Amino acid sequence: MLRRIHHAAVICSDYAVSKRFYTEVLGLRVIAEHVRAERHSHKLDLALADGSQIELFSFPIPPARLRGDALRHQDRRRRAGDPFQRGAQALAR
Repeated sequence: MLRRIHHAAVICSDYAVSKRFYTEVLGLRVIAEHVRAERHSHKLDLALADGSQIELFSFPIPPARLRGDALRHQDRRRRAGDPFQRGAQALAR
């Protein structure tokens, strides 16, 4: 059984507006902020009350592999022995 989500990644095109929304409107706490000058982008790590996180990435023009509306990445915390963990281990063999 899935117990919780460690983090979810969110891609945005306007960093200032998105940062203001997540911190001032939703009230999330900033854990870390990184300027990635070589990519002309930012990465903002935000904490939710339950300990999970949102990783906010900005790209003025997203790379082609990130365009569209599909979920691209999600990291879930699992307990040892749960079906997701067993399935991942079986696939790795």
